[in-house]
Amino acid sequence: GMWSQVKCSSEEEEFEGICYEKCSTLTKGQMPYRLSSVACCKFPGQAACHNLQNSVVNINLDKSQDLSNALPHAPYMRPETD
Repeated sequence: GMWSQVKCSSEEEEFEGICYEKCSTLTKGQMPYRLSSVACCKFPGQAACHNLQNSVVNINLDKSQDLSNALPHAPYMRPETD
């Protein structure tokens, strides 16, 4: 089949060119916006996230969805069916 652009899986989000498991999944929807490799925020944009009530920083956020390799990774070539 046709191959689309290099991209993350539907269960992941891309941040600075790397695929991570979605913050929304990792935080059960509480902090859906990725701020860094280890931080998720309640709101988009850095300003609101400086308030610690609006963000969570946890080394366990630094992972991807891929079961064979739980480390963040560069996007893969994926078939368009994903």
